[in-house]
Amino acid sequence: MTPELFRRIFNNSANIDIVFKSDNLGPDEGANTAKNYVSNKFYITLNNYYSDQTTLSKAATILHEMIHAQLMNWYREAVLNTDLIRQQQLATDYYLFFDSASISRYPDLDFIYLMNQNQGGQHQIMTMGNIRDALSDVLLEFAHSIDPLTTVDALYCDDLAWSGTNDSEGFKGLPQSERDRLTNKIEGERGNNAVSPSYTQKGKPCP
Repeated sequence: MTPELFRRIFNNSANIDIVFKSDNLGPDEGANTAKNYVSNKFYITLNNYYSDQTTLSKAATILHEMIHAQLMNWYREAVLNTDLIRQQQLATDYYLFFDSASISRYPDLDFIYLMNQNQGGQHQIMTMGNIRDALSDVLLEFAHSIDPLTTVDALYCDDLAWSGTNDSEGFKGLPQSERDRLTNKIEGERGNNAVSPSYTQKGKPCP
């Protein structure tokens, strides 16, 4: 997955340095990003527990974790280092995510709070507005670059863009039937047979 694809999720540069590694994290976790608010270097561990995970599922997981890294880096720059330019960029690009947001505050206090939450709060950001739409668009482009004849479509990628956000208020606010449908698809692509034993994957198998 190229940096260019990742940058499309954001309106400004993704100025982060990421180191990936793989480890067996057991069931119920796609990956994790080590918490860091002192530099722009982040360590992401991908879970190799699911041997039947598709490339599409892994791409969704990688993007999800890279957003964690970007949000932590933004918090470090804008809040801890009092970068007024970054604060203004965040307010301009993301104030519409929150009803309480005001363009006169750099950035909105709700966004600051959510950026500083390593899991649930950041997951809430991922379910909102143009970030989730951008995730979906990137996943669709990725799927067709891997297999031009794939049956993966925009609606399928829209669903996979919810990957890893099941503890967010956005996900919890969906009807139970919708949560079940999303979970079945996400875990099916992950190869989680305990949750989706008979799921027919659309993504390509990982090498």
